[in-house]
Amino acid sequence: MKKKLVLLSVILLLVAGCSNNETKEEKIEVTPIKNSAFKNLPEWVLQPTYSNGIAAVGQAKIGKAGLSFAKTEALANARNEIARQVEVQVDNMFTSYLNTTGIGSDETVDKVATDVSKQVASLSLKGSKQLNVWISEENDVYILVGVD
Repeated sequence: MKKKLVLLSVILLLVAGCSNNETKEEKIEVTPIKNSAFKNLPEWVLQPTYSNGIAAVGQAKIGKAGLSFAKTEALANARNEIARQVEVQVDNMFTSYLNTTGIGSDETVDKVATDVSKQVASLSLKGSKQLNVWISEENDVYILVGVD
């Protein structure tokens, strides 16, 4: 009986040792881009990733204020997106209004619906850093930002 128990233990250890413990990274399929302005964009613009933490992309138009200002704006947009990924407070209000005027065939109906949403994120992003930058042919700067 002891020999069978030892033999079973050895077999189980061999099977467990030979099993594949590799973690497979899930790849998200990206929809093909039809707009020719974005044909050459790097994959990280649509699928921002950072192996050490969280990533986001910020975008800004390079205008008369120059590249430096556009980079600062894009960095701020990316950091805002990271903060919203981690923590966000959402306030939402939906109102609907229906009004009728007139009588019979002269009656008219007015309908108004309004949906207002406000999102607020407040988070300290110590150690956030620019990981990559790309400037499109249309003078948009895209910046990949990551935080551990």
